[in-house]
Amino acid sequence: MRKPSNNTTIYFDVWIPVLLVILSLWDLRVEIRLLTENFTLTALFFTVRDHPLSIFILCSSHSIFQRYGISKYLISMRFKIFDSH
Repeated sequence: MRKPSNNTTIYFDVWIPVLLVILSLWDLRVEIRLLTENFTLTALFFTVRDHPLSIFILCSSHSIFQRYGISKYLISMRFKIFDSH
């Protein structure tokens, strides 16, 4: 991962997978609401059929986060925030 040109410690590449997960949840918001109100196998089938990319991103998000080291980055950011106070 690359560092930005200025002296901040924010890695911009780390937030791309987080943005992908947020956008996939945004894409599935109506279907998630329908499935929580009235779950049927037909609704689940059509959700998977109509939104394959969002489903793939959500299913592979754990490995994407491990690949980019997001959990380690967020933990280090939390400790940096607590140390600065």
